[in-house]
Amino acid sequence: MLLAFALLVTALSGFYVPGAAAEDGARRTRDLGEFQLDGFSSTGRIHRLPEARDIDLSELTPRTPQVVVGDDSRAQVTDTTSFPYSAISQLVGLDENLPEDIVATCTGSFVGPNVLLTAAHCVYSDQDFGGWIDELFVLPGANGDVTPFGAHSAATLWIPDGYPSTSEPGTRYDYALVILNDPSIEEMTGSFELGILTTAELQSPDFNATTSGYPGDKDFGTQWISSEAAFTGVDDDFLVHSIDSFQGQSGSAVWRDSDMAVVGVESYETPTDNYAVRLDHEIMYEFMAACQELGCKLNHFLSDIPGDDGAYDRVWERTDLPVAAGAEPRTWMWGPNPISKVMFEPYAEAPNGFRTVLYQEKSRMEITDPNADPNTIWYVTNGLATVELMTGMRQLGNSIFEEHPPAEINVAGDADDPNGPTYATFATLRDAPPHGSTVSGTRLAGSEAIITATVDRDGNVGDDPSLAAEGVTAAQLVAETNHYVASVFWDFMNSSGTVWENGQYVNAPLFDNAYFATGFPVTEAYWATVRVGGTERTVLVQAFERRVLTYTPGNPSGFQVEAGNVGSHYLSWLEEVTRIMPSEPGPGGGDPPPIDNPPPDIGELLATADFATWPELETTFGDTGAPYEDGYRIRNPPDGFLQVVANGDFDDGYFSVEARAAQPSVDGGVACILYRADPDDENPLFLNSGYWFCLLYDGPNLVAAVTVYETAAGITELGGLEFFEPYPPAQEWVQFGVVAQGSEYWFVIDNTPVGSIVHDVGPGSGQVGLLTINFDQT
Repeated sequence: MLLAFALLVTALSGFYVPGAAAEDGARRTRDLGEFQLDGFSSTGRIHRLPEARDIDLSELTPRTPQVVVGDDSRAQVTDTTSFPYSAISQLVGLDENLPEDIVATCTGSFVGPNVLLTAAHCVYSDQDFGGWIDELFVLPGANGDVTPFGAHSAATLWIPDGYPSTSEPGTRYDYALVILNDPSIEEMTGSFELGILTTAELQSPDFNATTSGYPGDKDFGTQWISSEAAFTGVDDDFLVHSIDSFQGQSGSAVWRDSDMAVVGVESYETPTDNYAVRLDHEIMYEFMAACQELGCKLNHFLSDIPGDDGAYDRVWERTDLPVAAGAEPRTWMWGPNPISKVMFEPYAEAPNGFRTVLYQEKSRMEITDPNADPNTIWYVTNGLATVELMTGMRQLGNSIFEEHPPAEINVAGDADDPNGPTYATFATLRDAPPHGSTVSGTRLAGSEAIITATVDRDGNVGDDPSLAAEGVTAAQLVAETNHYVASVFWDFMNSSGTVWENGQYVNAPLFDNAYFATGFPVTEAYWATVRVGGTERTVLVQAFERRVLTYTPGNPSGFQVEAGNVGSHYLSWLEEVTRIMPSEPGPGGGDPPPIDNPPPDIGELLATADFATWPELETTFGDTGAPYEDGYRIRNPPDGFLQVVANGDFDDGYFSVEARAAQPSVDGGVACILYRADPDDENPLFLNSGYWFCLLYDGPNLVAAVTVYETAAGITELGGLEFFEPYPPAQEWVQFGVVAQGSEYWFVIDNTPVGSIVHDVGPGSGQVGLLTINFDQT
């Protein structure tokens, strides 16, 4: 069994701040209290699979295939490393009810960071497996005997309650989810979106339905694709088609060619047709509830929107269509275009526990009750996104919240402005007294108060009397929050202009209710210095429940008051706080003991390296290290060896790589980072002297690390670092590196210092490189 190291260089030279990334790397958990999703929180059947084990899948044989339908128009996918083919996995199942050398094969597709979609009969059958399948291996982008993204054991299986105990054809409930422990696999493969489409869209004559998978009548592990212009039938339960496919492609995604939206799951066949289960609202409700319970995340969108009937469009058109059409020059209230598609998000009081949402640049649109009167202005709301960003409390129901860190995102100006206030800044101002009280020693006088209060990024409130010249006052006290609305914002919230109503432009109030778009103020208005387009400007900022409004006196008329980009800020924050983290522990399984002398807080980038200057990554066996984003992915054959050194000379710095064993090993191997290396001028792939930091792999586990110093006379071991049991799996990504400063070296694993040495014999500067060795002989 070969050991294929995947070495990803993530930060060849950079900076290290002790403990800075520990919180980011921690597994996040959710405490939803009494959140019950209207009965969907426990829908479906869940099965936890045993831990991964070593197995040589190449020695196994698939079951005898059965023809599904028609003449063969399939084409083999020869490059399975590019999307969408990389996101399609061969599923190999082992079960004690099958002969020892026989496997059950199906197809699954990534539809989220750690989740694949397949057919229920691929994972559960009383007839074939005696219930749940015993083991299931996921081989993304498999191509014959090559598995470019490794082989991974499924951790959890889910099927709907309605699926029968036998795998008889024709059931509406033949769909399943396969959950992996490691979400980083999808970062390499990519993933599909589930699309809940209208019947009219599915019946389009140019739909171009496509499916690709692993049919059993072809060479084992080869992927084949086929398509047809349109479905031959569409009903509430199934998509009927004659796309060529064979047994083994069960569970394959069926997608629309134009946008690769997955609309169905290959299920069963008749002598004349194939049938795919149609994805609809009810299935998505089940999927969302299952992932809420299992900690997975689904890419999806809806063009068949419950209760919408154009409501999202109508709300946008009223204020922003005149802007888009040039009928009136003024700021956007929502934005030029949506920044997301319509999708489900959890909300306890919505039907089945999920409401539809649509993210605009300036806010988030929501339909919580699709059965309400669509003619009221509150049918589409835009949520308390600002409050959630300020507090970190993501709202999942009227009285249900999920706690996260407040957003360290600038409320206004350039995203990379290091000095402007953030949502976390404004969170400290929620309970500040209204401007009718003393602010920084200046007595203000109720609604006649001239606003001169300032705030900086740290939340320090000051006073700048020169700002009185702008004439902005505290105009309207809102009793519900005990904060004033600044006069410039109050005027804007009650202004009139060109709007789109009943198919025509009319002059009317921009908002039927002054607080419709903004909600109530949750802070006072403060002047702040923010960077806009690279230039520092003085801007008045006020946080409202639903928006952040800014006032820039120097802007042209119509653009002095603007809405901040709360929608895009919220979507970025939400993506980060709901990011799926690996469920297995990192190196050591526990906290290593603290080292006596922690590494220095270097605080700045000390050196950089251009990967374009590296020699071609190639072993003597002809295996090439393929470029991947800002690094390389390297695969070694049995007994393989690869060493490569970067051009450039480095002294002090933080040098790190990421490594994992892409497949289990019998005899083990090592992955090393080299630093301060002195290359041989005649052969730059080998060293005269330098330092090494290596991870040692033993079969399925990562068991130790070692630091060595090499000269022409041989290797001197400087120190060994044991991992702390339970040992982390060899196939899990591990970041390891060295902080070098003078003659001191600190060794860092997954952002945690694990050891240090002082060694002043070796070179004080040199090149940086990497090395992998595979000890397997077969």
